[in-house]
Amino acid sequence: MKRTIATIRDVAVHAGVSVSTVSRVINGRGPTHTETTSRVRAVIAELGFRPNPAGRALKSARSDCLGVVLPALSDPCHAGTLAALESAACGYGRGVMIACGGGDDSECAAVERLLAHRVSGMILTVCDAGRSDALAMLDREGVPYVLAHNLPRRSAESGVGVAVATDPDAAALLLVDAMTGHGHRVVGNVASPEQPADWACRFADTLDRVLRARDLPPVLRFDRSALRAALAGPGAPSLLWCGGAVTAQALLRDLRDLGRMVPGDIAVIAGEGVVAPDLAPDLAPDLAVIASPTGAIGDRAVELLIAAIAGDDPVASVLLPPQFWPGQTLGTVRR
Repeated sequence: MKRTIATIRDVAVHAGVSVSTVSRVINGRGPTHTETTSRVRAVIAELGFRPNPAGRALKSARSDCLGVVLPALSDPCHAGTLAALESAACGYGRGVMIACGGGDDSECAAVERLLAHRVSGMILTVCDAGRSDALAMLDREGVPYVLAHNLPRRSAESGVGVAVATDPDAAALLLVDAMTGHGHRVVGNVASPEQPADWACRFADTLDRVLRARDLPPVLRFDRSALRAALAGPGAPSLLWCGGAVTAQALLRDLRDLGRMVPGDIAVIAGEGVVAPDLAPDLAPDLAVIASPTGAIGDRAVELLIAAIAGDDPVASVLLPPQFWPGQTLGTVRR
């Protein structure tokens, strides 16, 4: 016998509510932890009701999908954020549509693709939130968006762009506490291209300020191509910091190729963009990490975007505390 397909009216009748109430629950509008909401969701599950996304998109001129723009899913930070985004969106009855950025031109192209699919809002990680043509495009289109891993953005069109990120000031303080606690005085910052520029600049400013306040030498900044020269001489750093997972893996291999033992000859700590102490299992020992709370960033980004889509009052951006994994690469260096 062919099963009858449940309709939104069937759900309303069984739950004892109006069709508009069922619609609000499905669309994630209004309070989500009420008795009525729980009852409607229970009836939806019982009847096996599935909303028709095509019909809803025709009525609203927007689909129920949330657009997601990330630089690269090969980065464990972004992969972890995406997993959290998908799970959180599912809780609101939403799907996600993903497009990869990784530079201003590709970010604009990704946003254009998602706009063509009429997504109802977007969550993005961009290279530099302060100078993003992709975000300017969303401002002009009036499409709600939330930044993940970037800092809040101000623009003439949108005012203050909402963002969820690791607190860069807290991360800088953690780094200085960790290095001084292990007897390090000079830190080298290896450039990490996968790190959002706006976050990295704020982190760098705070790090410089904290080092000055503690009478420590300024940061030595260089990229991987200058590693050999940076490690030579009496003023060389005893600790290297890099911000992203890809750079961290490459840096450990570079040090191995140079014959530098970690942590016996040089200490290493990685930061924003790294999500676990076993980043490079083939390159023991375990890496010391100041990690992003990627799951919490994904959850909060969806929560703020759903509120923005519903037209709720503007909400403040969220800076979350980083997590410290001591690992085995931060030990005192032999001199």
